[in-house]
Amino acid sequence: MTLNCVVRHAEFEDASAMLDIFRQCDPHSTLANRHNDINLLDVMDWLETTTDRHPIFMAEQDQQVIGWCSLEAFYGLPSFDQACEISLYVLPSWQGQGVGKAMLEHVIQHRQEIGFLHLVAYIYAGNDNSLCFFKANDFQTWGKLPNIARSEERVEDVYLLGREFELLDDSSVREEEFT
Repeated sequence: MTLNCVVRHAEFEDASAMLDIFRQCDPHSTLANRHNDINLLDVMDWLETTTDRHPIFMAEQDQQVIGWCSLEAFYGLPSFDQACEISLYVLPSWQGQGVGKAMLEHVIQHRQEIGFLHLVAYIYAGNDNSLCFFKANDFQTWGKLPNIARSEERVEDVYLLGREFELLDDSSVREEEFT
């Protein structure tokens, strides 16, 4: 398959496709069924709460949704406003074909309008594909949360990966926001 991916803002009608992709992703995790507690109403809530600073983007190939990514507030305190948590999901049949990279590049290209200087990703230790993806895209391991994710029978570590960006000359980020 040749990738001719279009990245666009999510719409309310994307909720079902987002849920389907979310539930199919990360088959490598040692925590079985950890995504089953997310339902369509949860995804609709995510879509209703998006903002210019915390958008959701969809990846389409031939008008079929094949992935999505979201930016959320990191930690929720004003001193962390210039950091966003990124979550990225690609249909298993499209993984490794550049869809995730296209979405990440879209986010990075629009970082000035979105207004972030840091991207942070939480990755389950068993998700080797995501760990490799983010590290290949210049994210560094910033920490490890041991045994923090639990299911009925297992525990799993979660890694904190991050990437820092340079302040652009005419960025919407102003120095007084840091004082």
